Amino acid sequence: REGVEVTICARGADALNATAEELRKSTGAKVTAVVCDVTTEEGRKRLLAACANPDILINNAGGPPPGDFAALDEASWATAIEGTLLSVLRLLREAMPHLRAGSDPAILINLSSSVREPIPALTASNVLRPGLAGLIKTLTAEIPAHATTNGYASADSVAERSSARPSVSVAARRIAGPDAPAGVAQRIRAALKHLDPERLVPAPDCGMKYLPRELAFAKLKALAEGAAIVRKELG
Repeated sequence: REGVEVTICARGADALNATAEELRKSTGAKVTAVVCDVTTEEGRKRLLAACANPDILINNAGGPPPGDFAALDEASWATAIEGTLLSVLRLLREAMPHLRAGSDPAILINLSSSVREPIPALTASNVLRPGLAGLIKTLTAEIPAHATTNGYASADSVAERSSARPSVSVAARRIAGPDAPAGVAQRIRAALKHLDPERLVPAPDCGMKYLPRELAFAKLKALAEGAAIVRKELG
């Protein structure tokens, strides 16, 4: 709908082709389907050959093996690190020259609610997912703010599944930007359902000193303007 060309990939051809056809019918966009496994070097090469100059990269190689700490042996940890962490790092490294060359690159990593709160019996996910969230924040500081939108999605309503979960990559132009004052105001209103106004202190996320000056200023400006919106509503 935003006028983008999309490339998606997965290990299973049937589900992949069905998804591609659904996207074509619902959006009218050009959608290319590539059967491959992005946890392998061959799979990443096939994906980037089909989408040579991506503007947006969405990473989802599946989840690590379930189990509590005592149940995970050396092989289980190796599988988890290889599939959940290293496959994302390698695909990002290989796609980064193309992303940096674009005017509106964006990177998204599909994660889990374990980023915020550990999930019982999903120890490997609890260890690795927050690391990928940290990677996204790091990339935000390393790539010029005016040209990049980075983030991660937490699929709270979707149960963690095995590494057979499909992997996805999307090539498109960036359509999202820094938080708008209206979005900040909306979150302040939500907080005021639980706190009195005099007890609420809006504040930016940590790590501001590592951001480019322009991005840090934009975040603070949106925070101040969003707070002003709510302050005016409260009278």
